[in-house]
Amino acid sequence: FSSKEASKRYTHPLHGFSFVYPEGFKIVSHSTDEDGEVIIIEKNKDAGFQIFITPHDERAITPERILLDMPDLVIKNVRVASLDGTDSYVFNSEDADITDTYEVWFVRDHRLYQIMTYAHFENGLNQILQTWKF
Repeated sequence: FSSKEASKRYTHPLHGFSFVYPEGFKIVSHSTDEDGEVIIIEKNKDAGFQIFITPHDERAITPERILLDMPDLVIKNVRVASLDGTDSYVFNSEDADITDTYEVWFVRDHRLYQIMTYAHFENGLNQILQTWKF
């Protein structure tokens, strides 16, 4: 989205992170088992992403560690990135429901964050993540 588009800021009520997203996106959040949460940010079937947050007792996450827990997960094109000063792993994967994905994983404050979107929405997600603040 461009800076000319109208936008809103989302702030998580418990974890305190925030990001700016374009008008027209809807945000839905619900709890999961074991103190987790899924936040879905979606405009339509082609534009959106989800944030999956779960408790995590390790200080960091690596692709090797992810594969220990999820050996069937496809991880390709791994890059290291920084999200407001927090090291993260960015990679492409595959999902049975949406085919090719673009994912960002990191650990912050004893929580694992898994951000996933459609591969074709990578640029849109990256623009949103540039506004991410803890």
